[in-house]
Amino acid sequence: MKRGKYEATYVRKRHGSKKALAMLLSLVLVIGCVVGGTLAWLTAESGEVKNVFTTSDIIVELKEHTYDPATDALTSTETTTGVDNYKMIPGWTIPKDPWAKVSESSEDCYLFIEVEASANFSTYMDYAIDTQWTALDATNYPGVYYIEIDQDSEKDVAYNILGAGSATYDNVAYTWTDDQVRVKPTVTKQMMVEAGNNKPTLSFTAYAVQLYKDNNTEFTPAEAWTLVSGS
Repeated sequence: MKRGKYEATYVRKRHGSKKALAMLLSLVLVIGCVVGGTLAWLTAESGEVKNVFTTSDIIVELKEHTYDPATDALTSTETTTGVDNYKMIPGWTIPKDPWAKVSESSEDCYLFIEVEASANFSTYMDYAIDTQWTALDATNYPGVYYIEIDQDSEKDVAYNILGAGSATYDNVAYTWTDDQVRVKPTVTKQMMVEAGNNKPTLSFTAYAVQLYKDNNTEFTPAEAWTLVSGS
């Protein structure tokens, strides 16, 4: 038997399948490029709105002109603290002009003044509070007065504390004007000597308390006063 008699006839391989595979791979690459590329979706972004919450405040002042005993008059110098000495002459008036105010930038508020007289003050002196002030409660809060400040026109305004008054002694009327106190005509030299180091005093302190506890509700004057007095 001759070699190769029963060998299979050689068949030339066809290359069509390789071309088909190459085309398929090319198509996949094209699709991949489309999917992986940037698509033109509609988008938008607003600008930033930033809320800044600033501080608020109330600024209160209490001042008076300095008294000059040599001239028995007030000077142009204003003071906020300290002690002024006044000479008592029976029946005479003494100029004294304490005033209080809140600054223009302050929030709406109650402006309070507290007047503290020594226990022996009424033995020697008379004074009155200006009528623009309202007494808080003479029984529970003696010497405390207030003004409600709720308009711009009421801020940065000096509110005088001492007002005009009158008193009668031995059927004689004695008066005094705003920004004055009066020495009682019943005071004697002996009384002044006996006063010694326990001389009569009259002191003033100003406070300010925000007017509203929330957007719509005001503190009552008594509620506001307890915020600064603790009582």
